[in-house]
Order: sequence, then C-alpha cells, then structure tokens
Amino acid sequence: MLHPQNVAKVQINDNMNSYPAKRPEVSGPYLVSIKDRLGKDEYYFKAICFYSVNTELWSKYDSFDFENPVKEITESEVVGWISTGESFLG
Repeated sequence: MLHPQNVAKVQINDNMNSYPAKRPEVSGPYLVSIKDRLGKDEYYFKAICFYSVNTELWSKYDSFDFENPVKEITESEVVGWISTGESFLG
C-alpha cells in the first residue's frame, strides 16, 4: 500500500526512457518511474524493478536477497526507466 509520505506528485525525469514506447533491450534491474493511484490522486514514485525481455514484464526487485532477487510481477504502471548504472566500489 502506498503512503502519502512515501510518494510525490512529480513528472517523469527527462533522462528516463518513456515506457512502453521504448523498452529495455537487455533483461536486468532498472530504476523505474511508477504511476499509481491513492484515492483519486495519481502519484509517481521511483523503484528498482527487474525487466524481462522474454516476457516483456516488470517484476519487483530486492537487491538484498542474493538468492532470489526477482520477486512477483508488479501490478503498478511503469511509465519510465533508466539503467541503474554501475556500483561504486569505494
């Protein structure tokens, strides 16, 4: 469940790729912009989701679960995505 303190009414980042107009070419985790509803209001928030090029579906992603990071398919509407980038090694 979304909580108002965890989401903001913002527009998609200009650096993001519009989805579904442009889809990732490689399966993997991506930073996504998700549109959801809370009552009558539309809210946008960021999350890390896993995209499968085979199924063309987005799944929730838990980067702290090393054995099974890909979770259930997200029911929320993904409206944009961008690569998560490289990890900083210190």
